[in-house]
Amino acid sequence: GDYHRAIQDYDKAIELNPNFANAYYNRGIAYKNSGDYHRAIADFNKYAALNPSDAADAYKMLGECYQALAEKSTK
Repeated sequence: GDYHRAIQDYDKAIELNPNFANAYYNRGIAYKNSGDYHRAIADFNKYAALNPSDAADAYKMLGECYQALAEKSTK
């Protein structure tokens, strides 16, 4: 539930290893859950680029983010 702290931890992991795909995916989840869909989208795209053979979950999360943004813009 402490998404801000989780994001900080994933930032550090990515700083130490910029090719650590799971850190992007997990940070994307934290951004998504905190309502920062644009940053979540960037992280899910980065995960998919680093790990294309296992990107199905990232594409699902991308769809959810785009849907949330679309719903937000119609309110």
